[in-house]
Amino acid sequence: MPRKSNDERKRERGYFYFDSRYLRKTQSFDDIISMVFSGVPAYREIASFIVNSVRYKATESKRTNPYWVTTSEMSKMITASLGSSRKPMAYKVLYEFLIPYGLIRKEESENRYYLARDFSLALRKIADSYDKWLAGY
Repeated sequence: MPRKSNDERKRERGYFYFDSRYLRKTQSFDDIISMVFSGVPAYREIASFIVNSVRYKATESKRTNPYWVTTSEMSKMITASLGSSRKPMAYKVLYEFLIPYGLIRKEESENRYYLARDFSLALRKIADSYDKWLAGY
């Protein structure tokens, strides 16, 4: 049975929260994931695992520009490390958060998951839009 598309999925939680007073110019990846997944610790753990696993497996396989893994490798990594009971939650985090946020990109035609830069680009667009709004356009 094919997975639901991003448009068909209803996101239930995953509150993006941060206190701007404590942001630094250089944040660790764990700090970023803690901000993005502040509401649900299990989602935070799974998101961190998925993104770090893609980076590790891609580096190990010399696929680093950009980092990518096959859909089969992703499935095996999730099952081996999180177990079959947590696999549905892992795919929920992947399809309802990591892909829409732009941390991961899936190419259906290639059966691959890529680490994506869309997340940082989206945050820059938000920042630019807010600055323009403050300036009165």
